[in-house]
Amino acid sequence: MDDGKSIPDKGKNAPEDLQAAITKCGGAAVPTLDPAALEVLRKQAKCMRAEGITGFRDPTATGEAVPDDALEKQLGSPEGKKALKKCGITAEDPGSDPGDKA
Repeated sequence: MDDGKSIPDKGKNAPEDLQAAITKCGGAAVPTLDPAALEVLRKQAKCMRAEGITGFRDPTATGEAVPDDALEKQLGSPEGKKALKKCGITAEDPGSDPGDKA
């Protein structure tokens, strides 16, 4: 797949290197969630904040959450588990033991 235009490894991610990589890979953009899915995640985040999990942020356009140790601790608490359940968030609770279900 290499067309002879290799991207030099300078040991850093200079803007021109990033642009060259994007161009070489077909100009792939970061995938984003459809608006309906993003709205569901925003409503869940709002619900979590209303339930006292103040560090629960709105999702990014890709649906990613920003990791935060304090938030993980809150989510692992009994209040956090209750909020997750009430707000319909079924992902594994990062603050709990893998065998422990929220």
